[in-house]
Amino acid sequence: MSQEQLKEKWMDYMNGSITLQEWESFKSQADPAQLAELEGLEKIWLAMDELPATPEPEATMDERFYATLSEFRKEVTAPKATVNWAGILEVLSWRRLALGMLIFAVGGGFGYVLSPSGEYKQEISSLSSEMKDMKQMMMLTLLEKPAVQDRLRAVSLSSELPEADSRVIEALVQTLNTDENVNVRMVTVEALARFGRYPEVRQALVSSISQQSSPMVQIALAEAMVALNEKGAVEALKGLLEKDDLNDIVRQKVLKSIEVLT
Repeated sequence: MSQEQLKEKWMDYMNGSITLQEWESFKSQADPAQLAELEGLEKIWLAMDELPATPEPEATMDERFYATLSEFRKEVTAPKATVNWAGILEVLSWRRLALGMLIFAVGGGFGYVLSPSGEYKQEISSLSSEMKDMKQMMMLTLLEKPAVQDRLRAVSLSSELPEADSRVIEALVQTLNTDENVNVRMVTVEALARFGRYPEVRQALVSSISQQSSPMVQIALAEAMVALNEKGAVEALKGLLEKDDLNDIVRQKVLKSIEVLT
């Protein structure tokens, strides 16, 4: 077995595509040099969580506006769309869209000149609310799509919502616990963690720990518990340690998380 094949099998094991027994079988075919390099990869993997997070630049108001509008137009013209986005767009007043684009383009100060203060604020508030509703509708619809990229996009849209109602939370929790794709479940952990101020979200994340079999999702949940300082997750994390087939890297991550939370 080549080194490249060994690395591929290791990644398959990490994302849950093969079992511990299958991984051990492949690993037994490797020579000492290959095992040494693999050990280095595992150390790098463990050290990744020690790196400081890179802050994301805050987008300006007009950039967010046009990016959102562009996304809506893509949905309207997408041949596979099952939702009548044209009908949804008709709900928005084009007068509001035009005013919104103008105000976002030239800035708030000039907006006050174009429109009375009270009307200006009302128009912006209404436009913002309508866009939030559309994003939420898009997210819930895309989560039902069979294509992985659509579901990833749906989870990404949830990060743009300032608040999450019960429908959004329930949809994300269901995705975390039932989606067959590891990458979708991983990003859903991050999306739910953003709404960690809600007690029901924290409880859902804790409950999901025992339901996950993918090492990468297990690690993501352990990290989320530490980030949220969720001490109620300690027992669930200890329960994870009782699994005989638990990935060694996951075991170390869980032990470290328990140590931080206790």
